[in-house]
Amino acid sequence: MSGYQLYILQDHTVLPEGIEPEAAVAVLMPLTSVAMVVSTVLGGYLSNRFDRRRLFVGAGHTIHRDDFDGFMASLEGWVQDAPPR
Repeated sequence: MSGYQLYILQDHTVLPEGIEPEAAVAVLMPLTSVAMVVSTVLGGYLSNRFDRRRLFVGAGHTIHRDDFDGFMASLEGWVQDAPPR
């Protein structure tokens, strides 16, 4: 998804006034990178601590792939639909 951030911000979201999609990507890319590193380290630690690999792999997969509608619902208020063209 991070590879499509510019496309998503240009064509599928409404950004606050004064923020261009390119500038938003410049802010979001480092934030998503840090979040990915933190979640990987934390998930790896917890996976080792509880000796449960499948639990964390399954949870991550469910959150990001299987329950797409639930994932999108969790973004409500953060992402707005773009107006029709």
